[in-house]
Amino acid sequence: MTTPNQPTHALFYIDNSYGDKTPNWTFAYREEGLFYHFDCNRPVIEYQGDEIIKIVTLDESAIEQPERKRIVQEISNEGLILNIPAEYLENSFAMGVTTNVTGTVTDRVEMLEYFANEFNSLEGDSKFGRFIDAVCEDAIDQGELFVECDDDE
Repeated sequence: MTTPNQPTHALFYIDNSYGDKTPNWTFAYREEGLFYHFDCNRPVIEYQGDEIIKIVTLDESAIEQPERKRIVQEISNEGLILNIPAEYLENSFAMGVTTNVTGTVTDRVEMLEYFANEFNSLEGDSKFGRFIDAVCEDAIDQGELFVECDDDE
């Protein structure tokens, strides 16, 4: 096992090594689907009762290139939290990569409110719902191990 130069994740986890279910944060890295403590290379889940509560991906590229903002995600048992930089959304208007329709954002707050409303509009055939469906379809088509394809399709 080769330890990376920097941790790739911060984990909030329950350490049950003494039987007291102590909550802790640790820097970690993932290898072959398992998380290891960055400082000692031991598995994070080692004892009965150990549990990872929250996974925060450390964006190494943002550390190396602070001028370039990235989408940062937090994963917990409850869901996925995305932090999408306003600059990323503004650039999407300016470039129009998939639509060839471009524009210049003149009010960042209104733009963010607009996106928030679009994300919350999950009724029917919403844009965000179609995005999620497309990601799910790709995962199934690519044979990702976290999902099993229903045989009736």
